[in-house]
Amino acid sequence: MATLIEELASVLRRVKSRQVAVRNDENAMLVTMSTMENRSQSVKISYFPGGEDSPAVLQIQSRVCVANGPEIVRRCLKANAKPRIGGFALESSTDPPVIDIVHNLLADEVDFAEFAMTIQEIALFADSVEMRLTGQDEF
Repeated sequence: MATLIEELASVLRRVKSRQVAVRNDENAMLVTMSTMENRSQSVKISYFPGGEDSPAVLQIQSRVCVANGPEIVRRCLKANAKPRIGGFALESSTDPPVIDIVHNLLADEVDFAEFAMTIQEIALFADSVEMRLTGQDEF
């Protein structure tokens, strides 16, 4: 029986509106899609099973930039006060630390159309912030 991630990956492979590449295993997938002219963005989707007091979650994250100094970190974290899809997060387990955009969906209630749209929105948002902050297309 296919896992939720495997089912979602199968759905994404059929998306024709954008150029999409999908790699997955049982509990995670990496989606790389075209965004703007000659640009692309990768989005990682991870499945976290629920526990007694917590629901199962699909975490959708996309890398924005290397956290070059406290000013860029402060700007991104301050931007979290504005309502939008996803929030900025400092990933300090990497070397060097990076800024990601992270959004969670309840896995038990996920709708395939909402899931595909959310991935696209996170990719477009992360790519536009990356372009604005760095002028590059690294992630």
